[in-house]
Amino acid sequence: MAELRRQHDAELARQIGEAIPALTSQLSEALVDQAVAALAPVIRQEVARQAVEDLAAALKTELKHEIAEKIEVVGPAELIALLRDTMGEAAEGLTFIEDEGEELTLRTGDAVVTTQMAEFATEVQRVLA
Repeated sequence: MAELRRQHDAELARQIGEAIPALTSQLSEALVDQAVAALAPVIRQEVARQAVEDLAAALKTELKHEIAEKIEVVGPAELIALLRDTMGEAAEGLTFIEDEGEELTLRTGDAVVTTQMAEFATEVQRVLA
């Protein structure tokens, strides 16, 4: 009986030992998936914030050379608000047009500049996954 118990314990220990790497791998994958899902909105928000700050800096420089009334900014309300806040008084005179898109588009004369925040954030998510 003692020999059967020893064999059973040895077999159980072998099976547990074999299962641990697979369980560890599954746990790691699940944690990575959850981390990516949790970080995705934060990444998108940070990308949007940085893009708006960069756009505001470029606009402030451009406003030294252009008349503000000739510049239209088109985009979602939240990004327009962020841009206005970031630019402060320098945003006065710009024309802001809200739309349902994900990007900010700047139009002045024949030039059109569009941020690519959504594409960048999606690519970061893909790389993290």
